[in-house]
Amino acid sequence: MIYRPSLESSQYLISLNDVANGPDYTLKNMPDFFAHFLLSTYLGCALKDTGEEGFGYDKYVGYWDPCHSGFWDYAGRLLPSVHGGQGLDDLDGASNYRKLPNSVIRFEY
Repeated sequence: MIYRPSLESSQYLISLNDVANGPDYTLKNMPDFFAHFLLSTYLGCALKDTGEEGFGYDKYVGYWDPCHSGFWDYAGRLLPSVHGGQGLDDLDGASNYRKLPNSVIRFEY
């Protein structure tokens, strides 16, 4: 999954700094995009995107593991106070990529 935060979603991610595993973000250090494998860090279950509805997670939106109740923000940070499972960590980032012209990102295996 590649997620490119808008100004509004960047501000939302910043507002989660106190409840999310690090790193803490500001508008100055917000990455251009986040690239994560949408697999739970516990048993590798496929994650779901809550979309703007939040799927019952009150004010939080991001990715959730319907099998083990893990919950991550769009930056891939685990929200420990939201999830109900154990043995979870921040999402694994996709790090083997290059930015190409015309806003193309190429992932390499």
